[in-house]
Amino acid sequence: MAKQKILVVEDEALVAEDIRDTLNSLGYEVADVCASGEAAVARAEAGGIDLVLMDILLQGEMDGVQAAESIRRRQGLPVVFLTAHSDDATLDRAKMVGPLGYVIKPFEERELQTAVELALHRHALERSLRETQHRLTTTLKSIGDAVIACDANACITFMNPVAEALTGWNRTQAEGRNIAEVCRIVDEERGRPVESPISKALRTRRVATLEAPALLVDRRGHRISVDDTAAPILDRGGELFGAVLVFKDTSEKRQMEQALAESEERFSLAVRGAMDGLWDWNLKADNIYFSPRWYEMIGVDPADIPTTAEGWFGRVHPDDRDALKRGVDEHLSGAESHVECEYRMRHDDGDYRWMLCRGVALSDEEGNAYRMAGSQTDITGRKTNDVLTGLPNRQLLLDRVLHAIERRRRSEEFRFAVLFLDLDRFKMVNDSLGTSVGDRLLAAVGMRLKSCLRCVDTVSRVGKTLARLRGDEFAILLEDVRGVDDAMVVTKRVQEELARPFDVEAHEVFMSATVGIALSDPDYDNPDDMLRDAAMAMHDAKNSPDASFVVFDGGMHQRAMKRLRVEMDLRRALDRDEFVVFYQPIISLESGRSVGFEALARWQHPDQGLVSPGVFIPVAEEIGLIVGIGKFVLNDACRQFRLWLDQHPDSGLEFVSVNLSAKQFAEEDLVGQVERAVADAGLEPHHLKLEITETAVMDNAAHAIEVLQRLKELGTRLSIDDFGTGYSSLAYLNRFPVDTLKIDRSFVMNMTTDKEKLTIVETIIMLASKLSMQLIAEGVETADQQGLLTKLGTEYAQGFLFSRPVPPSEVATLLSEDKSW
Repeated sequence: MAKQKILVVEDEALVAEDIRDTLNSLGYEVADVCASGEAAVARAEAGGIDLVLMDILLQGEMDGVQAAESIRRRQGLPVVFLTAHSDDATLDRAKMVGPLGYVIKPFEERELQTAVELALHRHALERSLRETQHRLTTTLKSIGDAVIACDANACITFMNPVAEALTGWNRTQAEGRNIAEVCRIVDEERGRPVESPISKALRTRRVATLEAPALLVDRRGHRISVDDTAAPILDRGGELFGAVLVFKDTSEKRQMEQALAESEERFSLAVRGAMDGLWDWNLKADNIYFSPRWYEMIGVDPADIPTTAEGWFGRVHPDDRDALKRGVDEHLSGAESHVECEYRMRHDDGDYRWMLCRGVALSDEEGNAYRMAGSQTDITGRKTNDVLTGLPNRQLLLDRVLHAIERRRRSEEFRFAVLFLDLDRFKMVNDSLGTSVGDRLLAAVGMRLKSCLRCVDTVSRVGKTLARLRGDEFAILLEDVRGVDDAMVVTKRVQEELARPFDVEAHEVFMSATVGIALSDPDYDNPDDMLRDAAMAMHDAKNSPDASFVVFDGGMHQRAMKRLRVEMDLRRALDRDEFVVFYQPIISLESGRSVGFEALARWQHPDQGLVSPGVFIPVAEEIGLIVGIGKFVLNDACRQFRLWLDQHPDSGLEFVSVNLSAKQFAEEDLVGQVERAVADAGLEPHHLKLEITETAVMDNAAHAIEVLQRLKELGTRLSIDDFGTGYSSLAYLNRFPVDTLKIDRSFVMNMTTDKEKLTIVETIIMLASKLSMQLIAEGVETADQQGLLTKLGTEYAQGFLFSRPVPPSEVATLLSEDKSW
């Protein structure tokens, strides 16, 4: 235990030294010795003192009494006076200071220790009492209830601020007055005075409360509903010391109780009339109240379901149960502000109904949820029907297909089929006539399909389900079909019906549909798989120039999986730097020398080696990776061509050609990309020739003209690739600022044996001449083709006759050898 630190104040040095030695021998620590009152006050202010041993008579302007008074007032330290003799006036002054002990000089060691210990003990008690009184006063002032204390004669000794506010009396005015004068209580019904609980507590010496509803009459005469409790205060001997009254304003509580009663009545009426099912869950007791409508929604009698969480969750579809429980748990943990969950619930007829559940919990002061309530709405119609057409949606279709699969397992004779329909050129209707017309057209298609199915009942015989999936895709489930022939008959009938014109908002619209057919198979156990296979067959029909419907076979799935693997590998190829650029020479037919090269992307697969462009380019275009590949080829071609120009300045090379895909051509920053590519490579823009397909520029001719003009202003050369394979407007072609037309290889390869192809080539050559454009023929593979093109006046050619696309290292060899064809 730390030693008590004592300040000794004594002006006689020998006495002071004797006191120091005595205190040290008793186990105390003398913090300091002062010879004057002024020094003692200053040292006390510095701190680190537990008690002051003060001589009453000190020399100087401030004697011991004055110094002790200052120290007691400012620091509250205990003081023990040392005195040998003093006059009565000085002793009277010392008593007023309130010292905690006296020691008469000369003194015995035991006397000094006793005086010091008693002073320290009394000081500790005083400090504890002051702290207790402060805490009690602070508590009584801060609590929300009114508190009035009185003595044994019922005279007020204390009031807290709440009591002052409710009674209209302040504490100073009320102290000493009888409680009956300050706190008048009357009967609520009759208004007659009643005995105050504090008077009753003083009379009976027991806790007392108001026995009937009563009102407090404040100083202004206002009447306030109150709830009073009083308790007597007895000392240790059982003598009555006083009483304390605690009361609060219950006016608001009374109003709330009345409002609650009215609210409960309204709620009861609302529950009986609500279309939603209501529930109220006592979480601690795990007891749930379900409204009559809640039971009605699932067709059960209240006695058939336990009013517990398991009784509720047990009827939820197994696939949805975890999501509902997780939603409840997340709300109860505070992660979500409320519960909102959709799930299927078993009806008494065996079917499932879709429900939307909403709820919110109530928590106690410690944050623990003890009650949760909410509603349950039947959303079956919304979940299973397409809003636009009113047809069953994908979810309902999948449920019906699942039922058909299960029926197939029970009976091998049962057959069914799924037809997957996609409307041809529907996007054109949306783009040209607007989405409003498009929506009305979809609704009309749905109605016609339903009518069509009613017409073929004898073919499909029993059940059938028509559903809209998304956008312009529909599906039909045909049950009890004999085989593929039945499905094909229905398909053709559907296509014939859709081929009849639609009259939509004064527009005559012609439609057709491509159909994929999937037949039931014992291997099917998932409805999604069957719908996927029907969709796959539809896409095969879309890609076929002659078929309007296709029946699914196993090879389609294998091809789809192969394409998926290509797509997955392709997405990683750019990041792994697996793409390389090959170059095919473009030859001047007049000189036989290379005037340029066409840059062509190649995929160096880590396992499969070089992948054919015919395999990965269509996939890259479909998934959007063609833009990234195009940027890579553009930058590499500019850099490589600059290198060849530097290494072979007398080669006569004029340009390097880079293909722009339709998606790349539509990029907003295309011109900036091209400008940066030539600048980074240090290449003059006229050395770069950009090739755009005829289809890409004709998709949006006005936009194409603007972009081509900006590229032309940059200084690049421009070429239309695969010319003759698309649909061109000569009026637009004349406005395109292009330098070159490339004759498509399909015309060049057959022009020596097919007069029609030769005529097309001759026409293109004539057109280029009229428009002052250069010509490049691609796909030249024989000397006869080369000779005929030269005879017709074609300037440039490329193809396997001259060279296949080769890596940059082989180009360098060709340039070093000064190769001529």
